Amino acid sequence: MQFTNAPLKEVLDHLASLTAVNLHLDPQGLAEEGIGTDTPVTINLRSDIMLRSALNLILDPLHLSYVIKDDVLKVTSERAREGQIYAKTYNVADLVMPIPNFV
Repeated sequence: MQFTNAPLKEVLDHLASLTAVNLHLDPQGLAEEGIGTDTPVTINLRSDIMLRSALNLILDPLHLSYVIKDDVLKVTSERAREGQIYAKTYNVADLVMPIPNFV
């Protein structure tokens, strides 16, 4: 993967086609960071790496991040990514059950 001053959208579209992953650029998240789809990106990788690593190398300098939501890999701002709250339910019944006294 070698790009020199290529538009961000072109680089991410290339990654999406290589990996067969649905990718969505969040316009609101990009606008928060003042980034456009035509922002130039330069990356030079001579061997294959994981998609996660490639995305981090491309997005970190632009203060962007990604999240998997609604069955797509969504590229957005770091602030929007950190604002995501996920509900997780844990069974804590064993914490409130009385312990028998074996005398």
